[in-house]
Amino acid sequence: MPGLLPFTPLMKPPEEMPLDQWVQQCIDATIATPVEPPMKGTLLYGLSLFGSLVYEQGLFEGNYLTIPML
Repeated sequence: MPGLLPFTPLMKPPEEMPLDQWVQQCIDATIATPVEPPMKGTLLYGLSLFGSLVYEQGLFEGNYLTIPML
């Protein structure tokens, strides 16, 4: 269900997984979902918006947020 992907950073990461790896895994799963590019952009925006509520914004900027041109 693609509509739930923006909320994945709000879930508890697997034990012993670093937060940056968890965030990147959430981003990768969102990028891999089979939806149209405009929807994918919306999902990624939501993911960074909701994720930055619980983690520092830096995890969703720079090198961690590796989004290909859609």
